[in-house]
Amino acid sequence: MSLFESSFPELLHFAVQNLTFRLDVLEAFVVRQACDLLQGLIPAREEKDLARARRDYYRRIYTFVLMWSVGAFLEHDDRIKMEEFIRNHDTIQLDLPPQSSSSESTMFDYMVKSSGNTVFASARVGFNVPPNTL
Repeated sequence: MSLFESSFPELLHFAVQNLTFRLDVLEAFVVRQACDLLQGLIPAREEKDLARARRDYYRRIYTFVLMWSVGAFLEHDDRIKMEEFIRNHDTIQLDLPPQSSSSESTMFDYMVKSSGNTVFASARVGFNVPPNTL
């Protein structure tokens, strides 16, 4: 609970005060989205194995949930500002994906594998070619 208490309210306050949401949204909806993401990503009790039950796995899942529960409502430029805020904040200590100086990738380009490792999303998700509807 201390991870949540030390990061979620601070980030949400920063986002509401300093960033432009793409649509009007109540803070309760952001909290609800975080809860829904956590519920969907944390394995059920009977599905847990020793590898996935590690503390760092849950910290990475929480980081993913935090960035998408707030970041889903932001444009790319504001997502970058949000990431800079998190990376440079004194008290928010999250298990963030690596920051690459050679590319323009952000923390939003990463996902957490079931093994607990953070990977570049394009390595796991294939390119989507929409079907021809003509």
